[in-house]
Amino acid sequence: MKEHISKSPQIADIPTNASSRFIDSGMLHFEASLAGFNERYRRGETSHTVHVWWARRPHSAMRALLFASICKDSSDLAEDILKQLSTTSLNQNLLKNIRKYLRSQYRSNPKVLDMFGGGGTIAFESNLLGFDTFSVDINELSVFIQKCNLVYAKSVVGLDVEKALRDAGQR
Repeated sequence: MKEHISKSPQIADIPTNASSRFIDSGMLHFEASLAGFNERYRRGETSHTVHVWWARRPHSAMRALLFASICKDSSDLAEDILKQLSTTSLNQNLLKNIRKYLRSQYRSNPKVLDMFGGGGTIAFESNLLGFDTFSVDINELSVFIQKCNLVYAKSVVGLDVEKALRDAGQR
Protein backbone atom coordinates (compact mmCIF):
# COMPACT_ATOMS: atom_id res chain seq x y z
CA MET A 1 0.00 0.00 0.00
CA LYS A 2 1.48 3.31 -1.03
CA GLU A 3 1.32 6.23 1.35
CA HIS A 4 -1.50 8.68 0.65
CA ILE A 5 -0.14 12.07 -0.37
CA SER A 6 -1.93 14.98 1.26
CA LYS A 7 -3.90 17.22 -1.05
CA SER A 8 -4.48 19.77 1.69
CA PRO A 9 -2.12 21.75 3.90
CA GLN A 10 -1.76 20.38 7.42
CA ILE A 11 -3.09 23.23 9.56
CA ALA A 12 -2.67 21.62 12.96
CA ASP A 13 -1.30 18.42 14.43
CA ILE A 14 -3.71 15.59 15.14
CA PRO A 15 -4.02 15.10 18.93
CA THR A 16 -1.99 12.10 20.11
CA ASN A 17 -5.02 10.32 21.60
CA ALA A 18 -7.21 10.77 18.49
CA SER A 19 -7.43 8.27 15.66
CA SER A 20 -6.62 9.58 12.22
CA ARG A 21 -9.36 9.99 9.62
CA PHE A 22 -9.10 10.11 5.83
CA ILE A 23 -9.91 13.83 5.89
CA ASP A 24 -6.67 14.40 7.85
CA SER A 25 -4.68 13.32 4.81
CA GLY A 26 -6.53 15.65 2.46
CA MET A 27 -9.76 15.98 0.55
CA LEU A 28 -10.26 15.93 -3.17
CA HIS A 29 -11.24 19.59 -3.36
CA PHE A 30 -11.38 19.79 -7.13
CA GLU A 31 -13.62 16.74 -7.54
CA ALA A 32 -15.98 17.82 -4.74
CA SER A 33 -16.20 21.38 -6.12
CA LEU A 34 -16.86 20.19 -9.66
CA ALA A 35 -19.56 17.77 -8.51
CA GLY A 36 -21.18 20.52 -6.39
CA PHE A 37 -21.15 22.95 -9.32
CA ASN A 38 -22.70 20.40 -11.66
CA GLU A 39 -25.33 19.51 -9.08
CA ARG A 40 -26.31 23.15 -8.59
CA TYR A 41 -27.44 23.53 -12.18
CA ARG A 42 -29.37 20.27 -12.60
CA ARG A 43 -33.09 20.39 -11.91
CA GLY A 44 -34.76 17.61 -10.00
CA GLU A 45 -31.74 15.67 -8.78
CA THR A 46 -31.77 16.75 -5.14
CA SER A 47 -34.13 18.02 -2.46
CA HIS A 48 -32.93 21.57 -3.17
CA THR A 49 -35.20 21.72 -6.20
CA VAL A 50 -38.22 20.80 -4.08
CA HIS A 51 -37.72 23.59 -1.55
CA VAL A 52 -35.48 26.63 -1.82
CA TRP A 53 -33.01 27.02 1.01
CA TRP A 54 -30.76 30.00 1.61
CA ALA A 55 -27.60 28.06 2.46
CA ARG A 56 -27.66 25.10 0.12
CA ARG A 57 -24.90 22.55 0.51
CA PRO A 58 -24.19 20.40 -2.54
CA HIS A 59 -25.21 16.84 -1.74
CA SER A 60 -22.22 15.33 -3.54
CA ALA A 61 -19.71 17.55 -1.71
CA MET A 62 -21.31 16.88 1.70
CA ARG A 63 -21.39 13.14 0.95
CA ALA A 64 -17.65 13.21 0.18
CA LEU A 65 -16.94 15.33 3.28
CA LEU A 66 -18.86 12.93 5.53
CA PHE A 67 -17.06 9.92 4.11
CA ALA A 68 -13.65 11.55 4.55
CA SER A 69 -14.54 12.61 8.11
CA ILE A 70 -15.61 9.11 9.16
CA CYS A 71 -13.21 6.88 7.19
CA LYS A 72 -10.14 5.75 9.17
CA ASP A 73 -8.39 4.35 6.08
CA SER A 74 -6.25 6.53 3.82
CA SER A 75 -5.42 3.92 1.21
CA ASP A 76 -5.95 4.05 -2.55
CA LEU A 77 -9.25 2.23 -2.01
CA ALA A 78 -10.53 5.04 0.24
CA GLU A 79 -9.48 7.61 -2.36
CA ASP A 80 -11.28 5.68 -5.12
CA ILE A 81 -14.43 5.51 -3.00
CA LEU A 82 -14.21 9.24 -2.32
CA LYS A 83 -14.02 9.93 -6.06
CA GLN A 84 -17.12 7.79 -6.64
CA LEU A 85 -18.99 9.59 -3.85
CA SER A 86 -18.21 12.98 -5.40
CA THR A 87 -20.63 12.24 -8.22
CA THR A 88 -24.38 12.62 -8.11
CA SER A 89 -25.06 9.24 -9.75
CA LEU A 90 -25.05 6.59 -7.03
CA ASN A 91 -26.47 3.11 -7.10
CA GLN A 92 -27.70 0.99 -4.21
CA ASN A 93 -24.98 -1.63 -4.68
CA LEU A 94 -22.23 1.00 -4.37
CA LEU A 95 -23.85 2.47 -1.25
CA LYS A 96 -24.21 -0.99 0.30
CA ASN A 97 -20.51 -1.70 -0.26
CA ILE A 98 -19.48 1.68 1.17
CA ARG A 99 -21.62 1.14 4.28
CA LYS A 100 -20.02 -2.27 4.81
CA TYR A 101 -16.53 -0.81 4.27
CA LEU A 102 -17.09 1.95 6.86
CA ARG A 103 -18.76 -0.33 9.41
CA SER A 104 -15.71 -2.60 9.32
CA GLN A 105 -13.70 0.29 10.80
CA TYR A 106 -15.96 0.71 13.86
CA ARG A 107 -17.43 -1.46 16.60
CA SER A 108 -20.87 0.10 16.05
CA ASN A 109 -22.48 2.37 13.49
CA PRO A 110 -20.65 5.71 13.10
CA LYS A 111 -22.64 8.62 14.54
CA VAL A 112 -22.99 12.07 12.97
CA LEU A 113 -24.38 15.19 14.65
CA ASP A 114 -25.24 18.26 12.56
CA MET A 115 -25.70 21.15 14.98
CA PHE A 116 -27.07 23.51 12.30
CA GLY A 117 -29.32 21.20 10.25
CA GLY A 118 -30.79 23.78 7.89
CA GLY A 119 -32.17 22.18 4.74
CA GLY A 120 -30.98 18.75 5.86
CA THR A 121 -28.31 18.00 3.27
CA ILE A 122 -25.76 16.69 5.77
CA ALA A 123 -28.38 14.62 7.61
CA PHE A 124 -29.73 13.25 4.31
CA GLU A 125 -26.29 12.22 3.03
CA SER A 126 -25.21 10.88 6.43
CA ASN A 127 -28.32 8.74 6.54
CA LEU A 128 -27.69 7.59 2.96
CA LEU A 129 -24.21 6.40 3.96
CA GLY A 130 -25.72 4.40 6.83
CA PHE A 131 -24.59 6.51 9.80
CA ASP A 132 -26.67 7.04 12.93
CA THR A 133 -27.68 10.62 12.19
CA PHE A 134 -28.77 13.43 14.51
CA SER A 135 -29.63 16.92 13.32
CA VAL A 136 -30.62 20.01 15.28
CA ASP A 137 -31.92 23.40 14.18
CA ILE A 138 -33.73 26.27 15.88
CA ASN A 139 -35.77 27.02 12.75
CA GLU A 140 -39.10 25.17 12.89
CA LEU A 141 -39.39 25.06 9.09
CA SER A 142 -35.99 23.39 8.91
CA VAL A 143 -37.02 20.78 11.45
CA PHE A 144 -40.27 20.13 9.56
CA ILE A 145 -38.49 19.69 6.20
CA GLN A 146 -35.92 17.34 7.70
CA LYS A 147 -38.61 15.28 9.42
CA CYS A 148 -40.52 14.99 6.13
CA ASN A 149 -37.40 13.92 4.20
CA LEU A 150 -35.81 11.68 6.81
CA VAL A 151 -38.43 10.43 9.25
CA TYR A 152 -41.94 10.51 7.79
CA ALA A 153 -40.81 9.36 4.33
CA LYS A 154 -39.26 6.21 5.86
CA SER A 155 -42.56 5.34 7.55
CA VAL A 156 -44.24 4.95 4.15
CA VAL A 157 -43.73 1.30 3.26
CA GLY A 158 -41.93 0.79 -0.04
CA LEU A 159 -41.11 4.47 -0.60
CA ASP A 160 -37.74 5.17 -2.21
CA VAL A 161 -37.00 8.58 -0.66
CA GLU A 162 -34.24 9.51 -3.12
CA LYS A 163 -36.48 8.67 -6.11
CA ALA A 164 -39.44 10.54 -4.59
CA LEU A 165 -37.33 13.69 -4.09
CA ARG A 166 -35.88 13.43 -7.59
CA ASP A 167 -39.36 13.00 -9.13
CA ALA A 168 -40.81 15.91 -7.13
CA GLY A 169 -37.89 18.15 -8.12
CA GLN A 170 -38.34 17.32 -11.80
CA ARG A 171 -42.08 18.12 -11.57
